[in-house]
Amino acid sequence: PFDNNDIQKLFNIFETLDNRKYIYYILAYTGMRPSELWKSHIITSEDNIKYFDLESRGLKLKTLSSYRVIPLHDRLIKMDIENIFEALKLKFSQSFISIYFNRTIKPKLTDNPRKIMYSFRHTVATELKRAEVNMDMVSEILGHTYENNTMTKEVYANRYTLAQLQKAINHLEL
Repeated sequence: PFDNNDIQKLFNIFETLDNRKYIYYILAYTGMRPSELWKSHIITSEDNIKYFDLESRGLKLKTLSSYRVIPLHDRLIKMDIENIFEALKLKFSQSFISIYFNRTIKPKLTDNPRKIMYSFRHTVATELKRAEVNMDMVSEILGHTYENNTMTKEVYANRYTLAQLQKAINHLEL
């Protein structure tokens, strides 16, 4: 994962960019796989929680657990991501964002070959764990199966509510 020093440097770099910075912020505050970002849509729930929808039919995601919802972090809401998200996906391709990160942003940060754009997923997991967020919630946000796959969790218990997931994602203090 990126450490706090890396995150500060990255966020400073992002602020020098055009609107592509918002895609990097989304990855930093959701832990989404880059490929998932372009497949998601932002929806507002009945209880007024804005979230990235990765549950829609017809999506081709990595695993069954990848079909999920991720509430927008408060900082993404303040950036007005909801109103610019669809335009961002049209303007920038996943490959462009990835190549730009690897060729332009990463060299300004580190020469560590293991620190890549995908490292945001590891950062989100690490920071939520350090904030003592329940690991099942972390798994659900990241689209992983629960650590302890039990009949109760998989068959009988429903998923966390959007409100619970929103509270969890807002524990990220990047």
